[in-house]
Amino acid sequence: MIGRLGNFLKDQSFTILLIILLAYFVIKAIERLKQNIIILDYLKIKIPFIGKIIVDNAMAVFSRTMAILIGGGIPVPESTQIAVETFSNRYFYSKIKDIPEQIREGRLLSDVLKEVNFIPTILVEVIKVGESSGNLVDVLNDNAESFENSIDARISSLISLIEPILIIIIGVVIALMLVAVYLPIFNTVNIIR
Repeated sequence: MIGRLGNFLKDQSFTILLIILLAYFVIKAIERLKQNIIILDYLKIKIPFIGKIIVDNAMAVFSRTMAILIGGGIPVPESTQIAVETFSNRYFYSKIKDIPEQIREGRLLSDVLKEVNFIPTILVEVIKVGESSGNLVDVLNDNAESFENSIDARISSLISLIEPILIIIIGVVIALMLVAVYLPIFNTVNIIR
């Protein structure tokens, strides 16, 4: 079974690569033609383990930017407008781009963020506490630091998972190299006898 699968992958590797590249370029073309269709950035956040890192990073940057701007004396609607521009993921940006306008209409930042599906509930609750206590800058800074610590912990655990796999792969490669070097020598010895 594994031999057949290996042979299939070896024989069809070019076709498989071509199909993957074709699918990628078709998706990119669809996204260019229809600006409201965002497929690749949405798929990025659905990748197990890495998607959570992407979300936490976006929240950390958003919180830190908001804290710096509000701490510098810029009003919340303008600070939000600038902070929204920090979202490099187009899916996130499409969901959050209308927030500054809603804040200008008189809504609280926490109420507006509560309606966005990817914003963690803890961020909304912390911002609500900061708005009610008048301590929004410190709350946003603490929140950004919490997300940054979460990212560091996830990356550390990812690295600790990858290390054993890399050691096994390197061991297999070295074993194959040794077999490739010594097998001809052993065959030569058998031929001489």
